[in-house]
Formats: sequence, C-alpha cells, structure tokens
Amino acid sequence: MTSPWRISPGTDRIELNARREGQVTFTVTNPGPVDQRAVLEVLPGDNTRADWFVVDEPRRLIKHGGSATFLVHIKARPEAAPGPAWLAARVYPAEGAPEEHSTVSDRVAFDITGAAAKRISPLLWIVPVAVLALVVTGVLGWLFLGGEDPVPVPPTTTTTTTAAQPALMVDLTGQTEEQAGAILTGLGAAVGGVAHRHDPPNAGTVLEQSVPQGKQLQPGDTVNLVVAVALAPPALQAPSNGATFAASQGMPTVSWQPVPGAAGYRVQFESEVCAFIIFGIAPCIYSSEGKWGPPYTDYHARSFVEATTNSASPDFKLRIHDGVPRAGHSGDVRWQVFALDDFGNVGPPSGFFTFHVALRNPDEYGPLPS
Repeated sequence: MTSPWRISPGTDRIELNARREGQVTFTVTNPGPVDQRAVLEVLPGDNTRADWFVVDEPRRLIKHGGSATFLVHIKARPEAAPGPAWLAARVYPAEGAPEEHSTVSDRVAFDITGAAAKRISPLLWIVPVAVLALVVTGVLGWLFLGGEDPVPVPPTTTTTTTAAQPALMVDLTGQTEEQAGAILTGLGAAVGGVAHRHDPPNAGTVLEQSVPQGKQLQPGDTVNLVVAVALAPPALQAPSNGATFAASQGMPTVSWQPVPGAAGYRVQFESEVCAFIIFGIAPCIYSSEGKWGPPYTDYHARSFVEATTNSASPDFKLRIHDGVPRAGHSGDVRWQVFALDDFGNVGPPSGFFTFHVALRNPDEYGPLPS
C-alpha cells in the first residue's frame, strides 16, 4: 500500500561538535484528506547504532494538508571509530504497520572525528582496590599499635562545567505556541516576543519566526514569533441600545467586552442627518459614503476612533441647522466596533448599537417625522 506521508530532512549533511553531538530535523507532511497520528523513527546507517539517536516527541497528530517538524538528537559513542556515517528516518501512521505504510527519507551524512576512546581493561580495577586495602591496613595498625590519631584528609572535589553548544534553527511554522517553546528550549533558546495576526484558518499556530530555519542559534538566544488568531466580533455593552441622553449631558462613553488576542479596537460612529426639503418635511438618513453634500458638508457623518482599551468617546459634536430647526443632526448616533491584531488588521465587526441625544425641544418644534 502506498504511504500517504512525505518526509524530508532539513539538510543533507550535518557537523558534529567536539563531543560528537549534533541535531537534525525532519519535516513530515500529511497530504491526505484526514488528520492522522504519525510516528517517526531513525534508521541507523553505516558506522552508526540505534542508541545514538533520540527523537523529540516521536508521535504527533498531523492535520490533513499540514506538516510537523521532528527534532533528532545525535550522540555518537566515544569508542566509535572515526569515519563517514549517515542516518535516515521513516514515518508511518501510529495505527498501521511500519512495513506496509512507511515512507523513508533521504540520507543525512555526517563524519565521526577524533580518536576513539580506548576501553579500560576490567582487570585494572584490582590496582586501586589493592592500594586501598594497604592504606586501610596501615591506618588500623597505627591505631591499634598506639600511634597518634591520623589526620583526616578532606576529599578533593572536581567540578566539570560543560559549555552549551550552538544549534541549528528549525522550522516552527504550523506548531502551536507551546510546542514552539518546547522545541526552542531543546535547542537552548527561548521564545522572545509574540505578535498576533488575524488568520482564522491557522488560528493557534506559528506563522512566522524571526530566526530562519538553518541559521545557527547561540545558547540563550530568543526567537520572536507571529501566531495566528481568530478575532471575534466584539460584544457591545454600554450605553444600552436605544438609550437617550439630554443635550446637557454631552456625548456618552461607549464600551464593549474585551476580545481575546486583540491588540486594539476601531470604533465607527455614524450620526444621522435630517435634510430639509420644505417646511415640515425633513427625512433623516445615515450617510453611505461618510460625508454630506451642501448645505450639510460641515456636519459630522461618519468617523473612526482607535482605542487600546475596551472603551472610547466620540470626538465630534451634534448640532441643528441654523434657522431650520427640523434640519441638521437628528440626535441619533449608531456605533460598532472592530477588533485589531498587532498588525492593524481588523476582525469581524460587531452589530450596531444606537443612542439618542435630545437636541430639539419637541414642545417648540414638534416631533421630527420618521
């Protein structure tokens, strides 16, 4: 049966450090129509052994059409003979048999350098044991034969510090933020800043990384990430829909519930204008273009306010047309809110809420027609 997987190494050759250690990545793609759990295992090549290789998270769920990057740690045995070596990897579904459904990657070559460590003969342990026995016998003889108390010699403590080694950056795209952090920790690095981009189909996964794949990481380096989010329409709170305010109260402050993942908000205000036709007739509408024609060109029609918190205040005034009480702003204002990501992209809008500011005196001019 043909395997549904595709697997490719991050490079065709790696270099081991002085301790005969290194890392390599394999990217596995699931081109099939359903999500599947994949298992990656290393295939030892010439001059290698299976116990040299350790795979981080060898079993992963890969979404259909998605990919995952597996990190393999290499540590050659000290007694391994110098010379060329290689490894490969194969991937197969966790629910299937490797012999029937696996895919094998291209080879990744490396060289084992330095002299092989010599094995210590098991008979050499006799020498320190014999020396220790002689020392103990001498101390006991000294004590029982009346000698002076021996002066204890404090043990010598030797501390060995192993310097962290550089590592090659891997592709983090498609990983969750938590998975990316774990991979970076394994490379001796850490997550730096995290920015969010509105991208609902990829929500929760890494879209970009500040350090490209294959670049060398120094111990302690940080990597900035761009993570996809799906911004929700804000839920409007206050003032309640249809609320009325006296002109002396001024314009109310509007508020809404915070949206997870939002870096800010854009509030759209639209004010209604009544256009005088003849006495007693002044139909009221909201502008579809955000502006009015003569003689209402200096009247507010539509504006936007940027906010970093979940509240904002209108930055315009309402007024009645001079000499024509039935014309000008009606006092009705409608507003809606868009959530913004860290790059200024807008999410879906909320619905409209409306409030009314009582600009006219109904007893003096009578109510406006609908």
